[in-house]
Amino acid sequence: MAKKSKAFSELLRLQKMSQGSQKLLKSFEKKLREKSLPFKEIVVSPSGEVKMSEVLEDFVEPYRESPETKESMRRLLTLGTIAWNLALSPESKRQGMIDRVFNKDLLNGDEKLKAEIQGLIEELIARKNRYFSENRRMIVDFELKELGNDYHISVASTLSPEFSESEFDFKVGDSVIVKQGVLDPDFGTDIGGWQGRIVTIERQSNLIGIVTIERHSNLIGIEWDSITLKNIPSSVIDQCEVENLDWTQMCLSSTDVELTQPRDTEEDVAAIIEQIESNIVGAI
Repeated sequence: MAKKSKAFSELLRLQKMSQGSQKLLKSFEKKLREKSLPFKEIVVSPSGEVKMSEVLEDFVEPYRESPETKESMRRLLTLGTIAWNLALSPESKRQGMIDRVFNKDLLNGDEKLKAEIQGLIEELIARKNRYFSENRRMIVDFELKELGNDYHISVASTLSPEFSESEFDFKVGDSVIVKQGVLDPDFGTDIGGWQGRIVTIERQSNLIGIVTIERHSNLIGIEWDSITLKNIPSSVIDQCEVENLDWTQMCLSSTDVELTQPRDTEEDVAAIIEQIESNIVGAI
């Protein structure tokens, strides 16, 4: 059995923090899932696939508490989901994603807690790679309900990938620019000229368990570069916060973008995101 970690207990403590900090934690959880999974459609019980609810439950089983509360189970499943999806992301991208958990306002500068939480995430990633390496499905979301003296878990996930990145027109890490006339899928505004890096690619026909879509294009997840992020109007960022949307990235069709040269580094992106998030916290 896995030793109960102080880091996990501290995660429960985070929910007692101010409303603004709780909002950041929930926003991060959603943001990380969306960054890993820029999908417009998902599946819950696809035929011919193992039940991901059972997989997720097996994945976190060694870390379950006794006695257990619904809240402690929900937090464990959330942490397990984050680690599972990180294990499926490129290793070079993981640390940047993990770093966003450790917002200095969220953890109050607690470096010891930061180290313990990171250690627990890395432990779960290692467990994923050791015991669940053949399962490449990503977890989009889960629902936890009490059922008598136990819990019922429902999991929404992607289907098993059938094609490698080499079979797509683009690859993860490519810098792209949005073509003129392309509209923001959420707000309907023109985003032509926005630039960023591809963080995920998915074949459209993989997304739906009942209906197969012809492969005319691919869905790509784009993380905006620092220059684009600086120029996003504060009113748009505020609206994203209100609607719980991720303003750092967007899912578009591969036909909406074209290759371009990078204008900055990933470190520049992380720095501007931290600056904008600090401004958001300060305004709360």
